[in-house]
Amino acid sequence: MVESSSCAQPLVGPKIPRLCLQYTWENVTVFVPDPNSQEWQDLGLVSEFYNGSCIAQPQECDKVRRFLKRHVLEGSVPKKGKKVSTMGGNQISWDQVGRYRYLYPGAIKVLDSKEAYNGEVWEIEKPLK
Repeated sequence: MVESSSCAQPLVGPKIPRLCLQYTWENVTVFVPDPNSQEWQDLGLVSEFYNGSCIAQPQECDKVRRFLKRHVLEGSVPKKGKKVSTMGGNQISWDQVGRYRYLYPGAIKVLDSKEAYNGEVWEIEKPLK
């Protein structure tokens, strides 16, 4: 992930600098938590990212790296109900209830989704565990 003004879609909200994922060699799906959710704020990842040495030495930011891997799926979103693993090993699936989509486990509501040139970005109500 790099800070950039040339990214097509920001991956985080207005209080956090514009970041984009540069992963162009295959399709990915990125699950982006609502930056206003209490669960996101409680993680303290923004302060770790900027107060630590994450930009210069990403290997020093274990918490941020684990978080990112839990929220990136290599490839496209699977068919409804099919379980897949994120890069961090989380087993997830999704279902539609009425007009809303939910990620499981946890019944995490999908707030929005957008297509990108190399995959999709799903904004979710809180971070995946």
